[in-house]
Amino acid sequence: MIRLLSTPRLRTYSNACNSSIPDGLELYRWNLDVSMAFFESIHYFEVGFRNTVDTAMTKWFDATHPTPNGALQPHWFDPDTVHVAGRTPGQLSGLNNNSLQKVRDATRNAGRRHSSVKPGHVVAELSLGFWHYLLKPSGTNAMWTDALRHAFVRTARQQRLEASVGQIVELRNRIAHHEPIFAIDLHREYENLIRSAEIIEPGLGWWIDSTSRVDSVLRRRPAD
Repeated sequence: MIRLLSTPRLRTYSNACNSSIPDGLELYRWNLDVSMAFFESIHYFEVGFRNTVDTAMTKWFDATHPTPNGALQPHWFDPDTVHVAGRTPGQLSGLNNNSLQKVRDATRNAGRRHSSVKPGHVVAELSLGFWHYLLKPSGTNAMWTDALRHAFVRTARQQRLEASVGQIVELRNRIAHHEPIFAIDLHREYENLIRSAEIIEPGLGWWIDSTSRVDSVLRRRPAD
């Protein structure tokens, strides 16, 4: 296992355990366990967050960009359906070219699994980073002012929520790339996850906290 996991990878863990390889392997296994526990909880947050944002943006877009009678209403992030004056709905919603390309990529990926691609399929393909971008103050103020500040059950300041979700994105990405998280303040990470979920919907925060394994795994951390 030392050969397969690689000495440089294990050194990060053994160095945290007084250069002990066996203790480093135990810490490695615990790091994997706590990573998976967080990933389960982040799953609920990610799905709830993206669906809440999509619902709010759809409601705003449909109300402010009506189509002619009988015309099919495009989805707010659709980058390829011309709507008015040569501009696409995605552009009308404030998405930049990079985000529009992510929507195109997500649509292609959804098309590999579904014969008829629906907006919900594309929503599921878009990364948490895509939805986090919509909260950024620069370039998306119209989205926040007109749609997203009304999306959440609890009032949230844009910069604070953007930073909190950004913290979750960073943790999620570290876990997804199999990076060590044992040196991070994981209690603080969990508190941020619950607080952010409660802004979306208090019930979401309750659900995550009541189903999460994070607290029990944190109590089982091996001695460094």
